[in-house]
Amino acid sequence: MQLTQRLYFTVFAALLVLLPLGTAQSADGLEEHRALNRKDGDSLEAKTEAPLGTRVAGKLVVYEDNDGLTVVTPIVSVTQKIFDTTSLTAEYDADVLTAATVDVRTAATQKFEEVRHGLAVSAIHRLRDLETDLSGSVSLSREADYASATFGGGVSSDFLDKNFTLGGGYAYVLNAVGRSHTPYDNFLDRLHIHALSVSATQLLSPQAYLQISGSGIGAFGYQGSVYRYVPLFLDGQVDQAQVDEANLESGAVRPVLRPAEQVPRERWRGAIVGRLNYAFDFGLTVAPDYRFYADSWGVTSHTVDLVAHQHLPAGLVLRARSRFYAQQAATFYQRVYLIENVDVLPLHYTTDRELGTYWYELVGLKLSWELPNFGAFESLVLDVKGDLQYTRYADFAYLPNRTAFMVGGGFVVEL
Repeated sequence: MQLTQRLYFTVFAALLVLLPLGTAQSADGLEEHRALNRKDGDSLEAKTEAPLGTRVAGKLVVYEDNDGLTVVTPIVSVTQKIFDTTSLTAEYDADVLTAATVDVRTAATQKFEEVRHGLAVSAIHRLRDLETDLSGSVSLSREADYASATFGGGVSSDFLDKNFTLGGGYAYVLNAVGRSHTPYDNFLDRLHIHALSVSATQLLSPQAYLQISGSGIGAFGYQGSVYRYVPLFLDGQVDQAQVDEANLESGAVRPVLRPAEQVPRERWRGAIVGRLNYAFDFGLTVAPDYRFYADSWGVTSHTVDLVAHQHLPAGLVLRARSRFYAQQAATFYQRVYLIENVDVLPLHYTTDRELGTYWYELVGLKLSWELPNFGAFESLVLDVKGDLQYTRYADFAYLPNRTAFMVGGGFVVEL
């Protein structure tokens, strides 16, 4: 017996499922948008089966929320199979971003636009005699104030007549942190990330498998945002309940200082995920999973995902998904920072709401249509999707909630 879904282990997929490797400069919501694009379960990562072994895939996703953030993300990839044991993939992606978020507004700066470009190459080689897949990847990303390079490798082996699979991987990420319109000679900091991931997959029956995954990440260097400034108030001179975006902008509450945020330069992160996949006889597949996360900053979180695919007539597949996420704040995070005098400041302070206590619910639908033997193509798959996400912040003074919409579509052709 074989796994109903071939589990090719790549270090990027594992890390994005477990712990997105965010950049220090990213606007709030952008990393979640990127992670959801990568964990989409679509044909961009599927095994190439066409006679010539060539796949061309692309998609376009638009993210917009009520906090003034809009992101347009195109992704294009080409995969070529070689000698039936090796496949090579090249991918380009970009984020075209327009932001007027609460971070921008409370810092009294103007709406800004920027573009991030990313390029990645990866390879998977099958050692048939050993029932083992070897993978490697390199990716580069560049924007006006940030550059990163990621190098990764992984291994996945089948045991017990392909009923059990073990996988593992390592990635190193080097980030260069700058400031827009400022030469790197005037401002440059770095962030080094080391990531390990492991997974074990057990076939339970011809219709079901269970997967347990874990990851650990160590990050060393600058992990804040050079654009985020933190209002500090004198103790006894402000009503904390009155501190919000409107009062801050109007001057009804006045901070005594507004220094750039300070967060630790070292962070250890870990997560464990359990997933069950079950395929019913009538074309329905369900995949619930649960993730627990904790890090050295005191952040803990729980994530519950449920994804269902229903095969319909005429080559249609309907996917529905739901995700609930709940997080406890970092130990140094505070809704409002109070100080006794301007000469003694806290060791760490931030207004990064993603380090506070919050929860969100995401629901989405996706419809795919497969057209076999379409003209010169071995197959053509078209899809459209839409997601809705609501986030509630329990202790962020400047924004109580956020609603985001994600819509997109894509194609996959095989030759």
